[in-house]
Amino acid sequence: INHLLFAVETFKENLFGVGFQNYGIYSKKFAVKHKIIDQYSTMPLMNFNDGASNLNKLLAEFAIFNILFGFLFLYCIFKSNLSPQLKCFIFTLVITQLLRGAGYFNGGFIFFIMILFFSTFVRKLNDTSSSI
Repeated sequence: INHLLFAVETFKENLFGVGFQNYGIYSKKFAVKHKIIDQYSTMPLMNFNDGASNLNKLLAEFAIFNILFGFLFLYCIFKSNLSPQLKCFIFTLVITQLLRGAGYFNGGFIFFIMILFFSTFVRKLNDTSSSI
């Protein structure tokens, strides 16, 4: 809950986010400011780099750009030439990683998003180049 509160407050204060991989710095400042942790304690620092979920981390680091990411993801899900079973697998994996993933590069999160992205846009590029 603390990470979600931090992500929402960061989104309100900084519409463009705090930047890629800057979550840990700002979440620790937030926790100290709101007396969630003692400044010198180490135990409460668990998940302070990853936000306990990719959704929290994305909201804080990229803020308004997440709307673009969301539309792009949904567009790729519907327009990709992958089989429906594979689309369903990728969709559930990405949603699961958004809710409880521990980083962009863990659990196949970025890998499956890239597969979805390339299966959508590389096909379109190949279709256009073959018609020339």
